[in-house]
Amino acid sequence: MPQYKLMYFDARGRAEVIRMLFTLKGVEFEDCRMKREEWPAMKDNTEMFPLGQVPILIIDGKTMPHGKAINRYLARNLGYYGKTDEQTNVIELVSESVDDIIQKIYPIYYDKDEEKKAKNMQEFKDTVSVPQFKYLISLFTQTKGPFFCGDEITLADLIAFTIFDAIILTMRITDILDPYPELAAFYKRFNEDSPLSSYIKSRPVTFF
Repeated sequence: MPQYKLMYFDARGRAEVIRMLFTLKGVEFEDCRMKREEWPAMKDNTEMFPLGQVPILIIDGKTMPHGKAINRYLARNLGYYGKTDEQTNVIELVSESVDDIIQKIYPIYYDKDEEKKAKNMQEFKDTVSVPQFKYLISLFTQTKGPFFCGDEITLADLIAFTIFDAIILTMRITDILDPYPELAAFYKRFNEDSPLSSYIKSRPVTFF
């Protein structure tokens, strides 16, 4: 088994899917959580951080950057990238849909103009995000299972859960899933009755 070292901030963020993949498979890894104030002095180390960004995954001494590439690599190697072409397609469609949500909401969340931010957040919830959430429902309901690809967890579930988590816990839009009962039920079940429920309850409490 390779030796894995994950480097990211002391946060869920872009590393949480990676941690969940390791946890699901029972694979040991070093979870190196940096303090944000340490990062400016570290990011210029291009041997360690070739792109000056995190997360990175060090596999037997070799560095892999890009969180989404790490997600796909681990999901394929650990058995969470779908058992059929159809399942893999669902995983990739969920990933792209979540990327659309991220591209729309993150600039709003980090806007320093609080009045403009509040207005745009409401617009995001009421109109901008609706096509993405409706499309996620269409993908979720086509298998009639508890997860996006049926009866077993795949990368799709981890990606969807973590963006819901970010919107609800970090951005405090706690009612974002209220108009989408299928997704709300998925989020609740994933928290309370899934193979990752114990991990979710015991993981460090972080802002993002």
